[in-house]
Amino acid sequence: MLFTIKDLQRMEKEINNQEERLKDLQSLLINEFISRIESGEAAPSDLNAARQLLKDNGIHAGLSKDNPMENLVKILPFDEAANG
Repeated sequence: MLFTIKDLQRMEKEINNQEERLKDLQSLLINEFISRIESGEAAPSDLNAARQLLKDNGIHAGLSKDNPMENLVKILPFDEAANG
């Protein structure tokens, strides 16, 4: 199938529009997660979905001595030998 330049331009415009709509949707989703978490209304499934969104987008927490997450890591029952 051959496409004309106008066909290709139209397809490119549609792709750009879809990408923009996906960005808007992600922004709405993030804002909803923030709203639910800050209000205390977040269900465990909301927290898990927010965690997964961060993970899927390469957002990871780094641990430092002053990070409260370090305290959480210390009290969790990890098997050091199994984790190397």
